Amino acid sequence: MENGIKRIESILDMIIEQNEELIFLTRQVEANTERTVGQTKEMLSVLQKNLESQQRSEQNTLEAAQYAAISANYSKTTAFFAMADYLGKRNNM
Repeated sequence: MENGIKRIESILDMIIEQNEELIFLTRQVEANTERTVGQTKEMLSVLQKNLESQQRSEQNTLEAAQYAAISANYSKTTAFFAMADYLGKRNNM
């Protein structure tokens, strides 16, 4: 009987030790998971900022193209009126 109790105590001690090891490993996994979640959130934030920056760059490029077209039209208009003024002055001479 005494031997049986010692055996049960030994088995229970082994189970308690294994449970402590499992708890320790679980806490390590939780810590690693929390760190990974933090890194993932940080990466998502950086990627979101990059996307916003890219969208602003695309908008800036479109606006620059529009301003270039306006400038080209302005140059053509100025050239037209300069030529008209020149021809007008030449005919009046």
